[in-house]
Amino acid sequence: MSPAADTPKEELYEGLLRRARAQRWRAGSRKKITQAELFEELHKVRIPSPESELDEVVLTRCLDALAAEGRLALIWARSPRKDRVPSGIYLPASAAPTPSEVHDIGIVHHDLFRLLEGQLRVTEQQRMAYRAISDWLHTVREVQRDVMDVPRRERSLQIFGKREYGNYFPEAEKALDGKSFGGPLLQRPEEFNRLIRAFPTDPPGMNAHFSDLHLEERSTSWQEGDVLLVVENSATYWSLVEQLRTMEHRIGCVAWGVGAAFSAAVRTLVHAHVNTGHERRRDIREVRYFGDLDKSGLTIPTLAAERVADHKLTVRPTVELYKALLRLGTPMPAKKSERAGKVSAAALVDWLADPYFAEVTDLLDRGERLAQEWVGRQYLARNTEWQKDVQ
Repeated sequence: MSPAADTPKEELYEGLLRRARAQRWRAGSRKKITQAELFEELHKVRIPSPESELDEVVLTRCLDALAAEGRLALIWARSPRKDRVPSGIYLPASAAPTPSEVHDIGIVHHDLFRLLEGQLRVTEQQRMAYRAISDWLHTVREVQRDVMDVPRRERSLQIFGKREYGNYFPEAEKALDGKSFGGPLLQRPEEFNRLIRAFPTDPPGMNAHFSDLHLEERSTSWQEGDVLLVVENSATYWSLVEQLRTMEHRIGCVAWGVGAAFSAAVRTLVHAHVNTGHERRRDIREVRYFGDLDKSGLTIPTLAAERVADHKLTVRPTVELYKALLRLGTPMPAKKSERAGKVSAAALVDWLADPYFAEVTDLLDRGERLAQEWVGRQYLARNTEWQKDVQ
C-alpha cells in the first residue's frame, strides 16, 4: 500500500473538529487536542492490517500535511524531531464553531416531547432530528401495529435516510450514535429505544464459528458449510446471523468485515478456516460478501478478490442481498472523500458480475451511496429471496 493510499488526512481532521466541538469549543479560541486523543481519532478512521505502516508513521504524515496547510499547529514537549508524533496539536480559532442559532422546537410527537424534559428551544440540528423522529412515529409506528424491533442503526437509517435530512445527517445510519445532535433525548437511551422500537447491537467478534447443534441452538451449520460470508457493518451482521440460526444453509462462518479491514486481512481470515484434520474443520471453498453500495464498499471486495486469487478462491457478491438493497434503499450523497477515487465506477461494478446492477455505475458517478442497513432485520425475517445467497 502506498503512503498516499494510507493517509486518511481529511477523515482525521473532520474527527478532530467533531471532538473539539463536542468538548464545547468556544468561538474565537483555539483548541488543544492531546496526543492520546490524536491516536483515538486515527483509530476511528483507520484499521491497520499486519502489513500496514505503524500508526505513528501514518499519524505523523497526516499531521505534518495538515500543519503545512495551516489547518493546525503542532505542539512539541521538546524540540521537534523527524518521524516523532507531537505531544498534541492546536486547532486554530478560525476553525472554531460559530454559536448555534436557537429555534423554537415546533410541533413534535407527544411521546417524543415527553422524553425531551420540557426542552422548548433547540439548535437547527436538533429541530431537524426531532422533526424526522416525529415523522417516523406518526407515519409508521402509529399506522403499523406490528413494527418489529430492529438494531438501532437500521432504525436510524429508516428515520433519517431521506434527502431532506442529507445535509444534517450525511450518514443517516449513524445519526443516533453518540451525540450527533445532543440534548436530553439520547441521555435516556432505554426509553428512547422503546419509543422507536430499536435496540443497540455491540460490535461482534471478528467472526462467528458454527456448530452442528440442534438448529435452534446453533449459529450456522459448520458441519456442512464450506462458504465464508463476510458482512461489512455490524448491525447487518447481527441481523443476518440471527436469521441464519433458524434455517438450513451452506454458510460455515459469518465474519464481520470491519469496513476496509477485510480486504487487508482476507488471506489471514481464510487461513483460519482451512482443514486441519479435525472432524468438524472444513476448507472454505468460497467467500461471499455483502456491504454498502458505494465506492469504498465495492473497493473492499474487489481488492480482497485480487488478494486471494493465488489461493484459487473467489470472492463473490451476495447477489440477492444487493438486489434487495437496490429495491429498498434511498440513495444519499456519499462522503466527499469517497466521491472521487482512482478506480472507476464501472470497474467496481464489474465485481458484481450481473447486468441487473448496471444502474449502480450511475449511482456511484453521481456521488451517491446505499447503506447496507436498508436490508435489515424486518426484511430478512419476512422474505426468502435473499436465502439463495446462502444455499
